[in-house]
Amino acid sequence: MPAGRPVGDPVSAQDPDGDTLTYSLWGADAEHFAIDAGTGQIRTREGIDYDHKVRDRFSVNVRASDGRGERTNVVVGIAVTDVDEPTSAPPGRPAAPKVTGVASGLKVGWTSPPDNGSPITDYDVRYRAGDSGDFTDWPHAGPRTMTTISGLENTLYQVQVRAGNSEGRSDWSPPGEGKPLAPGQVAIPDSNLRSVLAEALGKTGSESPVYADEMA
Repeated sequence: MPAGRPVGDPVSAQDPDGDTLTYSLWGADAEHFAIDAGTGQIRTREGIDYDHKVRDRFSVNVRASDGRGERTNVVVGIAVTDVDEPTSAPPGRPAAPKVTGVASGLKVGWTSPPDNGSPITDYDVRYRAGDSGDFTDWPHAGPRTMTTISGLENTLYQVQVRAGNSEGRSDWSPPGEGKPLAPGQVAIPDSNLRSVLAEALGKTGSESPVYADEMA
């Protein structure tokens, strides 16, 4: 929470003689807050984490002084309210889902986002053909970080994922892209790709090495 944010209404007192009052904090929890000396407004302090899960209540003493030795005190209870904290978007590999073409579909995998205290319960998955237009939801239940989208045409698709927990849904991840395999196409496993390329280059006489991440 930013420093200087008001906490409740100002604490106010009246002096019978009409003297100007000055407000201050004391007590065990006083170091967690600040107060406007002239108005009695309690405020948040820089560097303090007001986390409901860690601590949900504070208590401070507010002292009003007239500058001539007269003073009065009041105990103020401060409750820290709980707010929904949806998880962050899945970071993917490294920032988007990994999308691999399979026969008439796409195999999609992603990395679970950091745990913010509320475990991930499920993910939403959606896809679209090309890079514009509406997305179509793909059924996916539970916390598994992979799925296979089937029944697709042999064209380029974008896929996005978002995470959900008991407190809400994350933003959608950046899109991952992939193209389903057409009937008769065979995917070459990554472990075999370099040897296949080396054999092909040997037949063409090329002297420049080519690696998997250089393939379009």
